[in-house]
Amino acid sequence: MKIRMKSLWRLVLFVLLSIMLGQGVWIYYMYESYKQEFVWTIENSLANAVYMEISGRNEQLGGVISFAPYDVQDTSRYIRKKITSADTVFWVNIDRYDKYSTLKLAQFLIKDLLPIDIAKLDTLFRQEIGNSRYQIGNTYMEYIDLKDNRIIRSDKPKSLSGSYVSTREIPIDINNSQGIRAYAEVPSNAILRDMTIQLILSGSLILITLCCIFYLFYIISEQKKIEKMRQSSVNAMTHEFKRPISVAVTLANLIPIYKKDKNKTDRYSKNICQELNKLTSYTEQIQQISKSEKAELQLNKSEVNIRDFFSALKTKYTGTENDKADLQILLEVKRKSFYIDPVHFANVMDNLVENAIKYSEGKANVTVHVFERKGRLLISVKDKGVGMSWIDKNHIFERYYRSNHKEVQQKPGFGLGLTYVKLIVKGHDGTIRVKSRLGEGSEFIIEIPWTAYVET
Repeated sequence: MKIRMKSLWRLVLFVLLSIMLGQGVWIYYMYESYKQEFVWTIENSLANAVYMEISGRNEQLGGVISFAPYDVQDTSRYIRKKITSADTVFWVNIDRYDKYSTLKLAQFLIKDLLPIDIAKLDTLFRQEIGNSRYQIGNTYMEYIDLKDNRIIRSDKPKSLSGSYVSTREIPIDINNSQGIRAYAEVPSNAILRDMTIQLILSGSLILITLCCIFYLFYIISEQKKIEKMRQSSVNAMTHEFKRPISVAVTLANLIPIYKKDKNKTDRYSKNICQELNKLTSYTEQIQQISKSEKAELQLNKSEVNIRDFFSALKTKYTGTENDKADLQILLEVKRKSFYIDPVHFANVMDNLVENAIKYSEGKANVTVHVFERKGRLLISVKDKGVGMSWIDKNHIFERYYRSNHKEVQQKPGFGLGLTYVKLIVKGHDGTIRVKSRLGEGSEFIIEIPWTAYVET
């Protein structure tokens, strides 16, 4: 089933946006949760500071209230208590579940005798915050009349900078008629710092998702490219196979007609063999690459005389039957032999020399230079042919790759030869690289490490 790239892009984009949106919502609610925890912390610190300040004023006046303990048999939440002060007696309703009820009553009684000290309250508030894990900047207080929603007193500075968080109004007397509200300056990164692990996890998830998506598209793109090159190679292969078969069939049909003409029948037979040898060569290349895909390619290395090996190469391409190449062999080596697979390495050299001949205009000038450098054997195959672009240089060793250059497309080939070359060179623990420019020819350089040599 074929999947259109546009549809796949839309699907992936939808998934990515969904993940990012989900992470964004999660981070938002996580931030609000941490912010609410921070507000709760400073509100709790404010409550403690308020009732510490009230307790201090109450003690300073020597204690202005007293009442009998609760009746343990009375389980109701709100109880009515008789309060005796220095100059009066009255009844109040007290919430027995409120641990600050006594201090609230004290505030109600002493607010006129000894008003609340905002500066001291601010100091106590800072001390309470200091006991928590949060760090804040400046603070200020507002003493509020809750009945009229009016600020009675405040130590708010004239100029403010930064971001402040406000607490709720905290009632401080038994009638809930007066309250305190605090403001605390929060560093911009205070809450985010507490969310470090969550932010890292969220960012990692998005990053991993992005990497997986890009890798997925890379794989799909590579597969499409390989499939396109494979299809092109199959088309070229079909064309190349069809031509020698057609020629061989035509010549085979002519032999009975000219069976009395020995010269013609011999020539036709020879030409048929040449065409069939081409088919054999094509088949061997395909088999070699197929084996490499299955990791079945094995090298049978043996000691080979360097001069004999390259002399045979020169003879093969400078004989009377091959007048399309001017092949020069330059040997600058001290060692007499090296350790290679003679069959496969000969195929490597054949591929490089034949490519040099194929992609040269007219008679090819090919130079094979064999020399040593820092304990490595270097083999250079250089031509003065059509050359290649930097794009082609980055892809020529890929399976099925063929240049889009017009002069290259007109030449026969499957896009498998250089893949095979690289495979064999790698099997000899070597490397191969190419230098080339369009219109200036190409140079392939093979390097084999010293372990491939046989010492003289």
